[in-house]
Amino acid sequence: MALLMPHVVPEIPLAQPQGGLVPLVERPETGVSAPQGFGSLLAQMIEDARRHDVEAQQRIEAFAQAEEPGRIHEIMVAVAKAEIALRTVVSVRNKLLEAYRDLQHMTA
Repeated sequence: MALLMPHVVPEIPLAQPQGGLVPLVERPETGVSAPQGFGSLLAQMIEDARRHDVEAQQRIEAFAQAEEPGRIHEIMVAVAKAEIALRTVVSVRNKLLEAYRDLQHMTA
C-alpha cells in the first residue's frame, strides 16, 4: 500500500442531489424508506470514496509537513478507509460488468 499515491479515484462528473443527500422514497409494501435509485446509490458510493481519498491525502500531507506530528495512527485509519471505499466501488463495478456480460450472452 503506497501512502503517497495521487488521487486514486478519478474525477467523474456526477449528478448531485440537492443538499448533498440522497432523496428517500418510501416503499408502500414495507413502509421503509429506501434510496431513490441504484444510480443515486452508485453516485454516493463514488463520492464517498473520493471524499475518503481526499481526506487521506490531506492527512498524509499534513503529517509530512509536520503539522500533525505523532498522529500516524489516524493517518493509517484514513488511508485504510480510502482503500476500503475504493475496493468497494471497484467490486460493484466488476459485478455490474459481469452481469452485463451475462445478459449479452443470454440474448445471443
